[in-house]
Amino acid sequence: MKPGIIIAHSTELDTVKAAEDIFQQLRNLLSQGFVHGGIIYSHIKHDTHLLQQELTNRIHIPFVGVTSSYGTAISYSGFHLDYPIISSIWFYGDCKFGLAGCEKSGDNRQVGFSLRDNALKNAGLSNEDTNFLIYHSTPGSETSILTHVFEGLKPGTLVIGGSASDNDITGNWKVFSSEKVFQDGAVLAAGFWPYKMAFKFRSGYTPTRKRGIITKAKERILLEINHRPAAVVYNEWLDGILTDELNRGAIVIEKTALTPLAVTRHEELGLTAYVLIHPRSIELPDQSLTLFADVKEGEEIVLMRSFKKLMIERAGRTASLALNYSSLRPKDVEAALIFYCAGTMMTIKNEIKEMLGGLEYSLQGSPYLVAFTLGEQGCLFPGKVDHGNLMNCMLIFSKIQA
Repeated sequence: MKPGIIIAHSTELDTVKAAEDIFQQLRNLLSQGFVHGGIIYSHIKHDTHLLQQELTNRIHIPFVGVTSSYGTAISYSGFHLDYPIISSIWFYGDCKFGLAGCEKSGDNRQVGFSLRDNALKNAGLSNEDTNFLIYHSTPGSETSILTHVFEGLKPGTLVIGGSASDNDITGNWKVFSSEKVFQDGAVLAAGFWPYKMAFKFRSGYTPTRKRGIITKAKERILLEINHRPAAVVYNEWLDGILTDELNRGAIVIEKTALTPLAVTRHEELGLTAYVLIHPRSIELPDQSLTLFADVKEGEEIVLMRSFKKLMIERAGRTASLALNYSSLRPKDVEAALIFYCAGTMMTIKNEIKEMLGGLEYSLQGSPYLVAFTLGEQGCLFPGKVDHGNLMNCMLIFSKIQA
C-alpha cells in the first residue's frame, strides 16, 4: 500500500467520546492492519490518563502524545482559543514509523540513547535508514536529550520537536505513550518516509545591534551580560520598559514576546542563524533572568525584534520557504506537521484566524496539523540540533519521489 498520513481529530468535550471519535476516523485503516502508529496532541483540559487509557483500549497499535497549549488547529477546522480539541497524525502503508517513550530520570545521555534505540527498533530501522525524527519532551533538558538522540544518525536526518505545554505554565503539561503517562518524560517518533520532505526551523525575528557576551550563566538562568546583571542590561536594551519589574522582580513573558533574546549559531560557509531565548522572569536580589532555554557562558547574546504583523504572516511564510527550498508544490503535499510557539500564539490570539488563513493559502488545501508548544526543536544547520523559544518549525511530507 502506498505510504500515507491521516490527520484525525475530535472536538468532543467528553474525553471518552473524543477517543471514540478518533478511533472511528481510523477504523477502516486499522482493520486492514496498515497503520504503524501515531502522535496525539491534546488540550490540557482533557484528562490525559483517561485519554491514554481510552485510546489504548480502542487502538491496538503504538502511539505517543503531548499536551498542547490552548488546543490545536488542523486544515480548515478553524481554531477556538482554549477549546479542548484533540488532534492526531497517523502514518500508514509503505513507510516505516516507530515510537518510544521514557521518564527523564538519570543521565540525559542514556535517556537519549534509550529513546533513539527503542524508536528505531520499533520502526525496524537502522541509523542510516532513518530520515526523520519527531520529538516531544516536558520542559527541561530538551537540547541535551535530543543531542544524544541525534548521535549516530546521518547529518541530513530531519528533526522537528515541540515541548509539552499547558495554559498557564504551572507544570500541568505531560507526554504519554500507549503504555504510560509521563509527568516528566520524553517521547520520540523515528521514521523513514520514501518520498521528498520539506523542513524549516525559523524565528521570523530580526537581530538588532544590541548584543553582548554571556559572562555568567547556569543552564536556564542568565546572570550576567558583559559582566553586568543580565536584567539590567536587558532593560537598557529595551529602553527601560522593564524598570518596574527590575525593582520588584516579576514575570516578564508578555512584555518580551516581541523583543526576546537570542544566541547565535554559525555555519561553516559563514551563515549566521539565531536561536530565540524567551525570558520568563526577573529574579532578585541578583537581577538575573530566568529563561525558557539553556544558555552558556561565552555565547553571544542578541536582542531580537519582531512585530505582530510578521508573527501573523510567519506560519504561511515558513510553509512557502520550506516548499520552495525543496522544489515542491502545494499539490505535492501529503501532510504538514507544524509546531508554533504558544507564547507567540498568545501575542496574536485575536488574529489566529488570519495566521491560519496565511498557512492555508501557502499549502492550498493540503492537510496540516498545528500544535502550540512551549519550546521548539530543530536543525538550523544540518547535523546539529537546537532548542529555542518563540520559534516555529515545520515538517512537510510529500507524494513526490525523492
